[in-house]
Amino acid sequence: AIGVVSQDGTYNDALGIALGSDWPVASAINVIDTSHYISAVFPPGPLQIYSKPMEQLTVSGSGAADLQTLADTGGAGSLVVLDTGAIGTGGTSLAARRVMLPLGRDANFNWDYLNASGRLLLHRALQWGMGAELGAPPPQLLFVSGGSLDTVVTPTAQEQLRIDLIEAWGYAVTLIHASQSQADFDTALANSDVAYVSSAVTEVNLGTKLKDATIGVVNEQGALVDEFGFGLQSVNYKSRHEIDVVDNTHYITEPFSLGTLAITSSSQMMIQLQNDLAPGLQSLAEVSTDRPMLAVLEMGASMVWSGTAAGRRAKLPWGMSDFDIDALNNDGKTIMKRAIEWAAGQD
Repeated sequence: AIGVVSQDGTYNDALGIALGSDWPVASAINVIDTSHYISAVFPPGPLQIYSKPMEQLTVSGSGAADLQTLADTGGAGSLVVLDTGAIGTGGTSLAARRVMLPLGRDANFNWDYLNASGRLLLHRALQWGMGAELGAPPPQLLFVSGGSLDTVVTPTAQEQLRIDLIEAWGYAVTLIHASQSQADFDTALANSDVAYVSSAVTEVNLGTKLKDATIGVVNEQGALVDEFGFGLQSVNYKSRHEIDVVDNTHYITEPFSLGTLAITSSSQMMIQLQNDLAPGLQSLAEVSTDRPMLAVLEMGASMVWSGTAAGRRAKLPWGMSDFDIDALNNDGKTIMKRAIEWAAGQD
């Protein structure tokens, strides 16, 4: 009488899903129904869930009378659900929710190849199995890119890795290029809950377009610390793999103990703010006394030049364009995730 999420086709009949199963090899599923909680965050059409082709699971034979197919592979249902009370195989009413995932058998399936979309799909399947319903839409994140701009914005490879992480955390990501107009930014900001500025963005392209944004902004780029009011642009770069947590009363650093915290698996260029810091700046992690690496401005906090922050602002410890996001360990990813959550108002 509890929800069951399955990736084992041998149980399809026992779970009331379908009489049989099959295992085609592919890297993508085809999303055909986005009205369901599990699939609501994905666009219709092909969705890559693996980083390379692997075995998937699909139904075969007769399916349950009330089976709902959210995605297929080669025309056969590969992401299917049955709600509580639905009629399953054998004509019986199910005591609880059932989900069949499009994931292959152990011998032909490697969890390391499940990408961010695949992990998010699994995450939402478990949530729905536990009773989650469609409610508020996913939070909207505006990703400011320094990639290329033609008819559309194309993020850099490193930016795409960041986007994959953010989407895996449940955000709907919209892209905007740093060089687009203030009017473009104003329109995009009106439909966003939080903004994220990548280290590939240049100061010349972005300037002060986000200075008066009333939504939270998470910034990587050290050259923009003055535009966001953290301090004068006199940052210093150090090759490190750790930060020194000096304040764990804040939402972002709450999970960590005071002291040294490794956030990358290898040495990367980190940013430290220098002199002339904003009066309202709160330093969460430093490299030495009064040299913040992770810092925040609360909405209404006094900025460096004059005035107050129109929305929450967070400066991450990294910020050079060659920073490898793959080097972030779990603690580094937690800081990035919680910085976005705090900026968006989740504290």
